[in-house]
Amino acid sequence: MNALPNRNGLIVGHSHITAVARALETAHRRGKRYSLTWECLKLHLPEFRPSLIAGELAPALKQALLGKNPERVVSMVGGNAHNELGLVNSVQSYDFVLPYADELPNHPDARILPYELIMDELHERNKSKGFFDLLTCLAELFGDGVVHVESPPPIPANDHVIQHPGVFAEAIEESGVAPPLFRYKLWKASSTLFEKHCEQIGIKFLPAPLDMQDEQGMMIEAGWGKRSPTHGNVNYGRAIMRQLEELADNEMSSVEQLHNRP
Repeated sequence: MNALPNRNGLIVGHSHITAVARALETAHRRGKRYSLTWECLKLHLPEFRPSLIAGELAPALKQALLGKNPERVVSMVGGNAHNELGLVNSVQSYDFVLPYADELPNHPDARILPYELIMDELHERNKSKGFFDLLTCLAELFGDGVVHVESPPPIPANDHVIQHPGVFAEAIEESGVAPPLFRYKLWKASSTLFEKHCEQIGIKFLPAPLDMQDEQGMMIEAGWGKRSPTHGNVNYGRAIMRQLEELADNEMSSVEQLHNRP
């Protein structure tokens, strides 16, 4: 599908955006075209920190966003609070029950905490970092043209996490990596918060690509970041782009159907 002139897509996010940025760079080198001309705006860069001032977009960020004149805005905002909470073993082992997946086993000898307590903690962590406010600001600026992408599912292999600890190196060395299923539960709980917020502000929530998940819903090895305990690689980025193309195709089909009604 050839890119159309002046049809711009903007992907805005923190460190998880790197997988998509690499996928776009690879596609450009190979001459692949998407339905929109995509660009990535990385919020973890110094020029966009802080991104918010008193709950509003910082002037530099707002100017950069508006200057792109995007037809579609994709959010990859946040996505790491659940890892900060539970990638590493806690001093006292704890677990919780997902009400929509209560068949999942709990870790032996763990203290079972209320689901609501976990949700409150995750909500506070994401809120304190301004992630929900950022999504709200994007929705106010670009309306229902915004899509928020779910953060990557956890990498199930603790050995990989230990070998590539990233910013968690000191904590992992001291306490070890939490069980994969516990990390999965935290990811799903955090995703639920983002999905509900998206619904409240009237934007789309795009789940993690199913072809990058195993039978338990965790990231398949083909998607693991080579030097990261939590990020996806270029394959994962390509899967996100396939989803965005499918979404654009479905929306175009819906518009055509409306126009063709008698």
